[in-house]
Amino acid sequence: MLPIRAFSAFALTLSFLPGFAQSQVLTLQDGQVRALGLHSALAQAEQGAAQRASGRAALPPQAQRVVALPLPGLVEQLRFAPGEAVPAGALMAQLRSAQGHELGHDLEGSHQQLVSARRTAERDEQLAREGLIAQSRLDASRAALAQAELMHEGRQTALALSGSDGNGLLRARAPMAGLVLEQLVQVGQRVEANQPLYRIARLDQVWIELSLPAALADHLRPGARIELPGRSGQGVLLGVAGVADPATQLVTLRARYEGSSPPRPGQWVEVEIRIPGAQPQRIAASALSERDGKPLVFQDEGQGRYRALHPSSVERRGGEALLQGLPPGARLVTQGTAALRALLDNAKP
Repeated sequence: MLPIRAFSAFALTLSFLPGFAQSQVLTLQDGQVRALGLHSALAQAEQGAAQRASGRAALPPQAQRVVALPLPGLVEQLRFAPGEAVPAGALMAQLRSAQGHELGHDLEGSHQQLVSARRTAERDEQLAREGLIAQSRLDASRAALAQAELMHEGRQTALALSGSDGNGLLRARAPMAGLVLEQLVQVGQRVEANQPLYRIARLDQVWIELSLPAALADHLRPGARIELPGRSGQGVLLGVAGVADPATQLVTLRARYEGSSPPRPGQWVEVEIRIPGAQPQRIAASALSERDGKPLVFQDEGQGRYRALHPSSVERRGGEALLQGLPPGARLVTQGTAALRALLDNAKP
């Protein structure tokens, strides 16, 4: 084989391969290819293989609710503890509130005003029919009645929304059926208006969150299926985060769990993902080299062009290697990789 310094007339270019980062390409003449003894082989797709990863079960935001009241008060009773199931509308807590008592007093006052305004309007209607009062007086009594009705309806609504019985007792009820995740207050504690008392969630809605190398995640689309070994259900991919972690170069994926017996929120689970166009590819281990601490292979693009690529993962199996993160059906150099790496190291783009 001729020494590397004899190959001063070769081209080095930088180019982009769709879906892959900027890569370097060596362009050699036929004589140089023969002199270096380069041989290539087609990488074989590993049938039935899947990308394995760890995922964490999480609750989507729409599956969670807090229980709170719009008035401040003193917690007198709590009826559920964390981990208990709660039916929709169940009474969860009772508070004593001076403001709740005031709302009841105001409602009683507006009721009395409404009764008085209604009587006045009825009397003036009768007097107007007899021609004993002017139309302006009748209009004034009608307006007073309408105002009294509006005020009474508003105070009824305020009392209903407050959860108060009108005597200062506030009742907090479950806004939906679910499981108590957190009890956020204690009996005897004074709480402010809208301060959360409980956090509850529906456990039939679970996400699976996982992280994958960006090169693999780029091949996935919403709707892709994610298997969970040991469980009858599966995940359906909702989307892929648009930003990769600068330190790890991983991107976050979220999948909706579909099936019975979902994992518990916070539980780690093993997942398998079949990635179209990114299945492991099998090739002779001699195709592997290393540069800057990363695995390196050379793709034979024909006509003397050899592209340097970094697989996203490598698994050695005897004299063969399983590579991921490469273009489908890649033709790789299996003999002469050391010489190509030396040319790459000595090149000046």
